[in-house]
Amino acid sequence: MTWGQVRALLPDSSDKIQVITANGKTKADVDYDAYKDKGYSVIAVGGDKLSRGLTLEGLSVSYFLRISRQYDSLLQMGRWFGYRRGFADLCRLFTTPDMEDWFRYVATAQKELRAQFFEMAQMDATPKDFGLKVAVHEILEVTAKNKQRHAELHQSSYAGEGKVQTVMFRDRVTIERNAAITDDFIRGLGDGTGNPRRPGPDNKKADGTLWTNIAGREISDYLKNLTFPPESMQVDGKKLSTYINDQLAMNPPELTQWTVFLATGSEKEVEIAGRRRRCILRTPRDPRNGKALPDDRFIIGTTLSPLDQAIDLTDVEFDSSLIMTNRERQSRTKPQTKVPSGEFIRKVRGTRPQNGLLIIYPIDPEQAKVESTDRPVISVVVSFPDSDAADKRVYLVNSVQQREES
Repeated sequence: MTWGQVRALLPDSSDKIQVITANGKTKADVDYDAYKDKGYSVIAVGGDKLSRGLTLEGLSVSYFLRISRQYDSLLQMGRWFGYRRGFADLCRLFTTPDMEDWFRYVATAQKELRAQFFEMAQMDATPKDFGLKVAVHEILEVTAKNKQRHAELHQSSYAGEGKVQTVMFRDRVTIERNAAITDDFIRGLGDGTGNPRRPGPDNKKADGTLWTNIAGREISDYLKNLTFPPESMQVDGKKLSTYINDQLAMNPPELTQWTVFLATGSEKEVEIAGRRRRCILRTPRDPRNGKALPDDRFIIGTTLSPLDQAIDLTDVEFDSSLIMTNRERQSRTKPQTKVPSGEFIRKVRGTRPQNGLLIIYPIDPEQAKVESTDRPVISVVVSFPDSDAADKRVYLVNSVQQREES
């Protein structure tokens, strides 16, 4: 259309604009049916009702100045535009720099939370048995104080965390690709120690091969090259690799020297890096209520054998982590144990934050019921030491996540 055609229509379109108020005193909402033939042009002015209790159809321009310092209120207020198809390029939002920053932060926190919901759904879990966390802000509150009385503030990064892969692929192509990448990685480690002694008083041997003093960059590259299912939120190769590289770039650097443990079991014998080794047994978990992952993935309870995470500790460190574990168990009136918890193993390892632990579990493909292959299903566990220097975001975590972290 020409400008002349537009200019000819401007007076009529401007004259029909009305200004209305939308607040707690307003009796009724806009009656769209009464104007469906000739249309209704409105500038609406209001507060709580306009931002939280009313959606204006076809809304295209918003001046948003209402301040709220709670995530849930901000999200409710974020209904700036209507649902008129074909008008997205005309929509405009005018607000303050602070509000823009806050909405961006809340949107990011919401995206992280949605990813956790997705993982929970894929695992066929419920909020009663799945840990959830929300990133907190230095100014904003997640919700009203009385609604978060069971939640606690926890610092969260990969520092001091054990990441256990529980979702694996079934398809032969991906399984064999990950196995080939693992072959190359293990060959590059050189000769390791077969069936190493476990720390602690029992002098037991661990089934598998142990390598020490492996460069952090090699671990980072290996994790980045592996293919993980999209549902594997806990073990994301690219994110783990990025974190390791960030710690390597610190001054002084951390995660520079790693221990690698290739665990073996008593199941199907396969070839790994040119040697015949026996797989471990891990079977797919039956879904509840008929829900399941896509056909090309499966989930297990856990890959990790509890004592394996302590494989790189000294006897003194093992005893220290066990003492802390039993002290914490006693505070909850639980009986003593001979196996230190992962939390305190990683806390003890935090005295030497340059050392991380990578455990590789070759899973029997037949018992896992994957597509026919002679290669193992590779599952990994990454155990990070505590680190005072690591960049730790603060999260508000629910009671289930609190139990998982302990």
